[in-house]
Amino acid sequence: MSAAAETAERPVVKSSTAHAGGVSALRLGWYDLEEMNEEFAFVVIGKGPMIVWRRPGAEPDEEVRLISIDAFKALSQNARHPFKDEKGKDRSISYADKWLMDSGRRDYAGLEFFPSPDGAKGRDGFLNL
Repeated sequence: MSAAAETAERPVVKSSTAHAGGVSALRLGWYDLEEMNEEFAFVVIGKGPMIVWRRPGAEPDEEVRLISIDAFKALSQNARHPFKDEKGKDRSISYADKWLMDSGRRDYAGLEFFPSPDGAKGRDGFLNL
């Protein structure tokens, strides 16, 4: 993706603004890495990659979902990031594809459940549910 892809005009939004209102990062109308990272995380479970989806505004028992990469791509197919390619032609990429290629995406080597009343940290590189 060209440097021009990163210069698209978009409103300035504080991180978590959308999530505080229960709005998905896929519905903002512009790609925002911080918002995507707040809602989604790439994680390796067993032999395969998955996406952890923390659904904004969902009931507590439905807030966290594990979805496949294919489901994530389908979910964001109608959320597109416009950019101009190296020849100046208008193009677009899905938020999922852009986020999956982004070096700043949130990713983990695995999941763990490590409740710690004394504040001890879980394993480095693992998402603590």
